[in-house]
Amino acid sequence: MKVATYAALGSLTLISSQALAHPGHEVTGNALLNGLLHPFTGMDHMLALTGLGAMAALAATRKVHQLLLALIATVAAGAIGGLMTTSALALEFMLGLSLLAMPVLLISHRGNQIVQNSAIGAALLFSLAHGAVQGAESAGMTMAVVGLVLSSSLLMLGGFGITRLALKQRMQLAVVRKD
Repeated sequence: MKVATYAALGSLTLISSQALAHPGHEVTGNALLNGLLHPFTGMDHMLALTGLGAMAALAATRKVHQLLLALIATVAAGAIGGLMTTSALALEFMLGLSLLAMPVLLISHRGNQIVQNSAIGAALLFSLAHGAVQGAESAGMTMAVVGLVLSSSLLMLGGFGITRLALKQRMQLAVVRKD
């Protein structure tokens, strides 16, 4: 298939109702618990957040932990900003784009320094957008945002940890094969 066909098919996913919303906004009567559970109820949040954590783990920099903290901080900043808006519809396109771009972000560590820095910038922008959407979806409830930021951080830490573990296992396998 040609690139145009892939682009057309990909854009269809952005307009589907499943891409724009998912259940889980009102799971319980408790705002904090709703916030904690929300990222785990939508595949879009789970893929994006674990992918961002994995991207941080793969980054070709010695400061991977600082990158992970920066991603978490931008989700938190976006969520706080999202509290001030009632609609995140304008950012939904950015969320769809972040999911489509995630494979590129995950292989960016193999590129030159410009590619790597561009990918880090895109990842920070995407994490800010995800946070803003989550903040807007919290209906102005501060405790829901606290829960969203905590669970988003856990998902990013999970993606980071699993990727680092896989890299460590791969390195151990490479050493064993050389012997």
